[in-house]
Amino acid sequence: MNETGSLKALDWPALLERLTAEAQSSGGRTLCAGLLPAADRPEAVRRMATVAELVTWLVAAAEKQIVLGADEVRPLGEIIAIAEGVRRAFLDSTRSPIPEIAALAAGLDPPRGLGRTIALTFDASGEISDAASPELARLREERKALTENARVAIERLMRAEEYASVLQDQFFTVRAERFVLPLKASAKSLGLGIVHDTSRTGETVFVEPTALVSANNRLKVVELDIRRESRRILEALTADVAAVAPALRACATTLAVLDATGAAARLGMAYGGSAISIVEEAVVDLRQARHPLLALAAATPKAARGVVANDVALGGAAPAILVVSGPNAGGKTVLMKTVGLAALMARGGLLVPAAPGSRIGCSAICRRFPAIWRMWVRS
Repeated sequence: MNETGSLKALDWPALLERLTAEAQSSGGRTLCAGLLPAADRPEAVRRMATVAELVTWLVAAAEKQIVLGADEVRPLGEIIAIAEGVRRAFLDSTRSPIPEIAALAAGLDPPRGLGRTIALTFDASGEISDAASPELARLREERKALTENARVAIERLMRAEEYASVLQDQFFTVRAERFVLPLKASAKSLGLGIVHDTSRTGETVFVEPTALVSANNRLKVVELDIRRESRRILEALTADVAAVAPALRACATTLAVLDATGAAARLGMAYGGSAISIVEEAVVDLRQARHPLLALAAATPKAARGVVANDVALGGAAPAILVVSGPNAGGKTVLMKTVGLAALMARGGLLVPAAPGSRIGCSAICRRFPAIWRMWVRS
C-alpha cells in the first residue's frame, strides 16, 4: 500500500472533507482540500501553534461577542475591506497574544486608496453610484426629468381624439428604449408614428407617436451619454486595479491561508482537539485519544468528548511494542486509525482529539507508523 493508500485507509480524505467545509472562501477550501502532513517536526509544530493560537483568539472573541469574517470572499472592494478588518483585528495588542497569526496579518497590505474608490463607485446594489462622477449624477438627473416629460406627453396623447378609435389598451409601454402606444394593427398604415414592434398575435402594433419622437431622441442621447460616462469610470477603475494587482493577489493569498487556518481552528473546536506536543524522540503518548470523525458525529463539542477514548503509550518509559487484540467489532481498527490520524493531524498542523499533555514523536511516526499500519491492513 503506497502513501496515498495509507492516507485513505486512515480516513484522512474524509477528515479533509470536513475541514474544507469549514472554509469560507474558494482559496481557503483549495488549501484545506490539498492539506498534506508536514515533512518535518518544526513545520508541524509551527502549523499546530498557528491553529491553536486562532482557537484561543476565537474563544476570546466569542466571549466578547466579536463577530468577524464574511460568508464568502466578495469582489475586490470586499477583499480590501476584509483585509483591513483582519489586519486590525489580529494586530490588536489588547487581545490574546497570537504571534503566528499576527505575523500573517502583518503581511496584509491592502491598497486602501483603491478600496475607498470602489466603495464610492458602487452602491449597495452593485450599480455605479452618482457619487462616482458629478457628470454621471447630472446625466441621471437629466434622464429623470426627460423620462417624466415623455411620460406626461404620452399620457396626454392617449387621451387625444386621433388615437381614441385605434388605441388597443389604455396603457403605454417601452420598446427599443422608446415610449410607444399599443394600437390596433389596422392603424399601422395611418401614419400616426413609427412602428417598433407587434404583439405575438399580430393584432397589436407598438407605435411611437410622431409628436413624441423628439422627446424620445433626447432621452436616447442622454442614455448613451450615461453609458459612455459609466464606461469611462470603469476603465479608470480597471487601470487602478491593474496598478495594484500584485498587492491584491498577495492579500487574496494571505486571506486564503488565514481562512484555511480558521477552518482548522473551527474544526478543532468542533471535535474538542488540543495542541499536543510534537517531540523529536520516538514516542506516542496519547491520553484520552478519540477518532476525530466519531467526535464530529456527536452533536456538540461537549458530546464529542463523550466518545469512547483510549490512552496509548509507546516508547519512552513505555514499551516500544503494543499488541492490540480483542473480538470482532471490539474497536481495534478504530484505535489504530485514531493513532494514525493523530500522527497525520499533528504533522498537518491540526489539533489532535486528545487530552492536553499528550505527546507524539514526529520522526518516529513519520517513519514507522505507515509501515505498521500497512502490516495491520494486510493482516
